[in-house]
Amino acid sequence: MQTADQSKSSTSQDSCSDEHNRLVDVTVPPRLRSSSLDLSIQLPGYDLWLTFHHLADVHSVQIKNVHVVPRPLDVPKFTDALADALCYYPHAAGRLQRMDGSWSIALEDNEVPVQIEYRTSPDVGIQQSWVVQDDLAHFLNSSSSAEGDPVGGDAPLLRLKVTIAAGETAIGISWHHTLGDATTLLRFMHCLSQCYQGLQPTFPRPTFTKHDLPRPSQETTERYLPLMPHLARTYPAAILRGLCAEANEDIHPIRIRISVDKLSRLRDRMAASIKATNVKISIQDCLTAYIVSVLQRCSGVSIRMVTNAASVRKQTDHAMNILWLTSAVSPRSSTVY
Repeated sequence: MQTADQSKSSTSQDSCSDEHNRLVDVTVPPRLRSSSLDLSIQLPGYDLWLTFHHLADVHSVQIKNVHVVPRPLDVPKFTDALADALCYYPHAAGRLQRMDGSWSIALEDNEVPVQIEYRTSPDVGIQQSWVVQDDLAHFLNSSSSAEGDPVGGDAPLLRLKVTIAAGETAIGISWHHTLGDATTLLRFMHCLSQCYQGLQPTFPRPTFTKHDLPRPSQETTERYLPLMPHLARTYPAAILRGLCAEANEDIHPIRIRISVDKLSRLRDRMAASIKATNVKISIQDCLTAYIVSVLQRCSGVSIRMVTNAASVRKQTDHAMNILWLTSAVSPRSSTVY
């Protein structure tokens, strides 16, 4: 096992897209971790959340984010910070495997591929401030070391690309959904940021404790399963692809820009209006309700129920340092309400 100071730099894939940009591929292994950790992490409920894995894109079950930092980053310092962060989240350097019908992530301390692009431009080129962008593919890792099938293969579950301009840096991350949901990714990136700054991570070291919700009764299943028919049975990949295309043929995306400040004020108003009920509502609750109210006003159709197949509430017994492998645990999400 290599330490971060021994990280390998692969120059065989170095390329220059033009005379102003330079692209370098490196790999970053985790620092030495405790030998007391398990050799693998079990992933119950795996196939529910990787339903779409065998569709057109093998990386379709990845969360792909780009974070822009308003200054050029120090690359050796960044790779050191990544090696430290991987000690807190060792599964991110693991590999997905299946044995005896069960899925798990093998904690093998593999190297994480990182692509570094140097630009002479003043910025990375993202001018809009909204979250959803048209195409961020050129900010994501495209090296050949990241190719392959993560299920049963040797493809990494975590890939990064750092695009460094004169005045800012874009950090692109491809996070396989078996590593956890967006909350887990947020905490990992927060840990990476604090390691870069020489600070101790704010969140406690995560654990891999699982919490399986009790199996629903037959009555509950019969009542709610018709509301989510796509979870009612397992289909062969070829049939599932056609069903997905059919279900989405009349769907058109609508992008709405709402500031965090407005959403916070909306939640405060809603919380005040239902204070007597002792019901806690989240910003997502308010955003969902707002969108539903807009649809009702535009369509004239009364919407009485919104079904969320991935949600968990009132689980106050859960420690905040549990690593929510929600995409691999059970039909719920780890949204913090």
